[in-house]
Amino acid sequence: KKEPRVRKEIQDKYKYILIDEYQDTNKLQDEIVKLIESGNLMLVGDVNQSIYKFRGGDIENILNYRNREGLHIFRLENNYRSSGRIVEVSKEVISKNQNRGELEVKSVRGMGDKLKICRSDTRSVEADYIINEYIPELLSKGSKLSDIAILYRNHELGQEIEKLMMKTGYNYELKRDKKLV
Repeated sequence: KKEPRVRKEIQDKYKYILIDEYQDTNKLQDEIVKLIESGNLMLVGDVNQSIYKFRGGDIENILNYRNREGLHIFRLENNYRSSGRIVEVSKEVISKNQNRGELEVKSVRGMGDKLKICRSDTRSVEADYIINEYIPELLSKGSKLSDIAILYRNHELGQEIEKLMMKTGYNYELKRDKKLV
């Protein structure tokens, strides 16, 4: 607001603005977008997947755009990644949200296998379950180790899993995204 020249420069330079994961933007980011956008704005987000409130993310930022004149909403309701069982469990969890979206998500992959849930208080308990219970169960049903991938987001959990993999003597290959390491 204080620098209309800067605002005009940005609007002239960028005719279109696309922002992904808008449900996790904070108030300052939302204010900046309102200052620099000039009508060609595309926001991508899912109100049911807001996970950064602890970092200042404010779901109201995307919810406030619902009543905007000229707004076009495109609902992406087909889930191509997850089985029907995962989608159903997710919908059950999401149904507890106060500001939940109106999406009716459905899987295009069929129901899939029954879900296994492991509740643990520590990384070591979780890793122990994966390596000493779940993998042997999969192997007993005819799966091969080469059919199994363990994906994790937390490096410390990965270290626990790797430690147990070495103890069991399982042959495994660790792959890391070099951009993220």
